[in-house]
Amino acid sequence: MSVLEWGTGLTVYKPEKCYNGYTIYAPLGSPYVYMIDMNGRVVHMWTVGIEKSRERGVTIGTTWYYKYLKNNHHILANVIGFGLKEMDWNSNVVWEYFIPNAHHDFCRMNNGNTMILYNRPLKDERVSSKPLIDDCFREVTPEGEAIWEWSATEHFEEFDFDIEAKKLIYDQGGDYLHINTVEVLPNGDILSCSRNANMIFIVSRATGRVIWMWGRGPDGLIGPHNPTMLENGNILVYDNGGSAGYPPRHRFYTRLVEVNPKTNEIVWEYSFQLHVHPHVWFPYRHKVRFLSLAWGNAQRLPNGNTLSLDAPAGRLFEITRDGELVWEYVNPFFAQCLHPTTIMDPEKGAATFEGRMRIEKGVYRCYRITYEDAPEEARRYYFD
Repeated sequence: MSVLEWGTGLTVYKPEKCYNGYTIYAPLGSPYVYMIDMNGRVVHMWTVGIEKSRERGVTIGTTWYYKYLKNNHHILANVIGFGLKEMDWNSNVVWEYFIPNAHHDFCRMNNGNTMILYNRPLKDERVSSKPLIDDCFREVTPEGEAIWEWSATEHFEEFDFDIEAKKLIYDQGGDYLHINTVEVLPNGDILSCSRNANMIFIVSRATGRVIWMWGRGPDGLIGPHNPTMLENGNILVYDNGGSAGYPPRHRFYTRLVEVNPKTNEIVWEYSFQLHVHPHVWFPYRHKVRFLSLAWGNAQRLPNGNTLSLDAPAGRLFEITRDGELVWEYVNPFFAQCLHPTTIMDPEKGAATFEGRMRIEKGVYRCYRITYEDAPEEARRYYFD
């Protein structure tokens, strides 16, 4: 098949088996966040854009990550080079917090505060002989007051690395954890994820201590993203595969994993399966149809289905509990996007950014909302 024949837009839809609603996504680095219906039609979009901030003296870039706020139909976006911006349905900025080294994730909390993930340059000879990038959490009020901070490196010993791992980290330094998630749980604790150390973990909000970890075992995670706690208390995580860890472990397909944190047992797993004759041997080749070496998330839908994506390929999909593909959509929007390179200066204690432009179709994360979670004008569009 020629590349000119590769499908985009809606490619699979089984309405009777789907959790029908709106899907929200953005190509990585795009100035737009899209809301599409089940048929792949764009119902709404928010504009982030690229502009020069004279007041801040920085270039405000494109979206890194975003969340839809159901209570007011706003988008809260992490804007490259600036920090967080909350925009209403018409893309008007109604709240912002300047923190240019924010990255990957944030969480709007039930009390109205916002928990932000950011990094900073650090020197700590106890951890590494080389400069480090330290990942931190910061809770800020709507008025922008920082009321709680947490540093991963300050809790290095609580991650329980063995002697070999500590030596590798000591010799390597740099972005040794690469934390990519901050989800505030109902009890106030924080669920997070280290891509480079192959683990998900929970931090006590009360004490700051790491109170639970999982993923570094033989059937564990490799380069994971976006753990989220389900209503049944289990944790769903996007297990990228590729190569990561101390020492590195390797797996050449992506899977979605649901783990019981009380027993540390995997209770559900999905990876692409090609149905072939049982005597035909396909060790990995059948599974590389779903291989996302970066980015990604998984959302458990109320009907038991799971929404996820093949992130760099821009392929969004919904599967049943049994792994049946019931909805698939391939991002048709390509753009020339700004991708920043973060340069950490441990001497100055600051981060600067050098941008580069490239064509991007990949999608970092996607989410499904109900029709009722959108304003009336969006629902009116759908049912016309």
